[in-house]
Amino acid sequence: MSQATEILDYIDKHGSITDNEARDVIGCHRLAARVADLKAIGIDIRTEMVKGVRRNGQPCRYARYWRG
Repeated sequence: MSQATEILDYIDKHGSITDNEARDVIGCHRLAARVADLKAIGIDIRTEMVKGVRRNGQPCRYARYWRG
């Protein structure tokens, strides 16, 4: 099973995926690239930028992807 397929399966099961989830669960270190691959073959993937906090307390933003 390809990483792109695993990402779609994860999104279908959980509703969305983030970079940390992709890395920890699937072993994908380039989620944005795999999402671009999926979009290139016509799959509607949406992106939301989410505000978060790093372990050191500093603010950050990260992408959450889901199917449109």
